[in-house]
Amino acid sequence: MRVDLEACLIQIEAGQRRCGWAAFQPEQHDGLGLRLGLFPLAAHGGPLWEPLCYAQIGGLTAATFITLLLVPVFYSICVLDLKIVQWEENGD
Repeated sequence: MRVDLEACLIQIEAGQRRCGWAAFQPEQHDGLGLRLGLFPLAAHGGPLWEPLCYAQIGGLTAATFITLLLVPVFYSICVLDLKIVQWEENGD
């Protein structure tokens, strides 16, 4: 049984889009709610809370960017372009 490589690549790309969107929604809902909730504390929280809140907001923004943009890009490069991950064909 021969595997059609182009069909497999189309399935991988479609799966990446579905998984990317599925990961995007809860990340944005939780992250956005937390970031918006930290802004009043950052604005009026005093000298102790202001830098802490800004650090958390920046860290959440960076983590969201890495999770939703860089991880899928690196996966596509390693699997589709560089072929670092090889899929074994069944001998059936």
